[in-house]
Parts: sequence; C-alpha cells; structure tokens
Amino acid sequence: MTGEGADVVFELVGTAASIRSGMDMLRRRGRLVLIGYTQDTFQTHPIDLIVREVSFIGSVGATLSDLHEAIDLLARGILRVPVAQTLPLEAFENALEQTRKGGLPGRVVLTP
Repeated sequence: MTGEGADVVFELVGTAASIRSGMDMLRRRGRLVLIGYTQDTFQTHPIDLIVREVSFIGSVGATLSDLHEAIDLLARGILRVPVAQTLPLEAFENALEQTRKGGLPGRVVLTP
C-alpha cells in the first residue's frame, strides 16, 4: 500500500507467521513493535535486520489511560470484542491454558 513499505508495524497476533508478515511489510529503517505475549518463536537471519536496518521493539501492553479509553469504546459499542467463552474467576488456570494453546475464535472472559 505504501510502495516502499511501512515505517512502523504494530504486531498484536503473536504467531511466527504474523511476525514474519510484519517484518516483510517494513521499509528500510522500519520498526516492528511486538505488543503483548506469545508462545511462538520467531527466527530470522541477522542479515535481514542489518541490511534493511530494521528495529524490533517489545511492549507488554498499554497505559491505564489506554485501558480507560478502551472500556469507554466498549461501553459505547464502538469497539466489539468476540467472546469465545465465559468462565468463573476460579477457572483462570483453565482460561490461561486455553489462551496459551491458541485457536480460540475470541477472548476468554472471567467473571467474579
């Protein structure tokens, strides 16, 4: 879309394929920002980074202000998140295991 590639790609999926895709989208001196957690491993040859002078940046998430904004968007119906399953809070280990395995068609919601 940009012709030369993107200056910055924000990668939120966390699979090896999506990280590779993000890397391939970058222009020279572009930045790939990995957001969140993943169990997948990503491998690339150092020459891919050196020749194109790309940077990888990691970020665990967002600020408290970002969370407030996301909740507001959800409350107003602007942002919709698919829910795959709702579990009681006591089943958090089960929910975490399902999330780690991947393949869910949405989020797991824990209720108190």
